[in-house]
Amino acid sequence: MKKIFKIGVPVLLIAAIVLGAFAVYAAETVRIVVDNHELYATDVNGNKVDPIVIDGTTYLPVRAIATALGKEVYWDGPGNTVYLGNMDGTLPYPSLTLEDATNIGDIYHGKKEVAVKDNYGNSYNNALLYSPIWGSTYTAEYLLNMKYNSFRATFAVPEGESHAYEVVVTVKTDGKAVYTKTFDKTTKPEHVNIDVRGCNDFVVEFSSPNESGVVAVYLADGGFYQ
Repeated sequence: MKKIFKIGVPVLLIAAIVLGAFAVYAAETVRIVVDNHELYATDVNGNKVDPIVIDGTTYLPVRAIATALGKEVYWDGPGNTVYLGNMDGTLPYPSLTLEDATNIGDIYHGKKEVAVKDNYGNSYNNALLYSPIWGSTYTAEYLLNMKYNSFRATFAVPEGESHAYEVVVTVKTDGKAVYTKTFDKTTKPEHVNIDVRGCNDFVVEFSSPNESGVVAVYLADGGFYQ
């Protein structure tokens, strides 16, 4: 099991010596060298991030250092903690929620809704609503870059759904179908916990096999967990 580094910090900075691998000394221009290779630090969006010196102490951007060491980074806002390394599914909430994830599939077909209920009276904080036109398939697709261990969500039929038709929900990891279920107006909500370890491409398909009419399905409180 990989060692997990837990660092309580008020901002995303880490002191100059990390894991004993190297040291950086304050100067007018601060360079970062890892294993004889100069590191040009960037943030998650690829923007340059410079080390800073405060009262003679040099601080480095934690994401850049973690990348150089080959470790994942997770910022636990509620716990005011930066984690370096594999979380092994120990956090009780997602590292990346679906509402924050970038959908490169049918972006305009998944309608975002909050504080919704399903046809059995259960409540959800956030949901994507999919209602494919008959004979069509709508797709939600996310690039995970092998960062996560599991995907958890609830598929549910919205409250008040009355159409007598069906929608087929299929989940694929790197092109392989790992979950399929047909939903109609009477289907009970189903919670899924899908293994995505080593997965890069994650897809959820909503297909309408009927020639007319649709049934809507929520993808509710979904997220990717480390």
